Amino acid sequence: MADEATIRPAERGDIDGIQRVARRAWGGAYGGVLPEDALDEMLAVHYSDEVLGRTIASSKRSLFVAEDDGTIVGYASGGPSDIDVEGELSIYLDPDWWGQGLGKRLLDCVAESLAEQDVECIEEKVLDENEVGNAFYEKHFDRVGREEIEIGGTTWTANVYRTEIA
Repeated sequence: MADEATIRPAERGDIDGIQRVARRAWGGAYGGVLPEDALDEMLAVHYSDEVLGRTIASSKRSLFVAEDDGTIVGYASGGPSDIDVEGELSIYLDPDWWGQGLGKRLLDCVAESLAEQDVECIEEKVLDENEVGNAFYEKHFDRVGREEIEIGGTTWTANVYRTEIA
């Protein structure tokens, strides 16, 4: 199933699909953990039409979508961080697609894009409570630490993962 999905650069017409996947993925990973209002606020801020439009148009950030029969089922975004040799990454799939290998395919697309920008490694933070996300990053990255991050006025512990790409 995952090998049948098409991965391509995102277009403006994909924004609704990306937002739908974000809601389902974040709800699946953090539902019952993060307060609903904090989840709604995070999605409204980070997945607004404006933010996604800027990401799609950016020459520094890459945004790829995974599509199956015309439906967006996942996406991955990445770009250089404030540290020149380090990149940031986000991968989210509709929960119906978890565990099928599509996340790795999206990771490879973003890693290739970042390597073309002379980024040497990717770092990502995943909340302890996100079992699916931690399992994915444990499989493909090295866990290099833990740190506290704030979401919706609450402090959460996150695992920090890192992998070399260049």
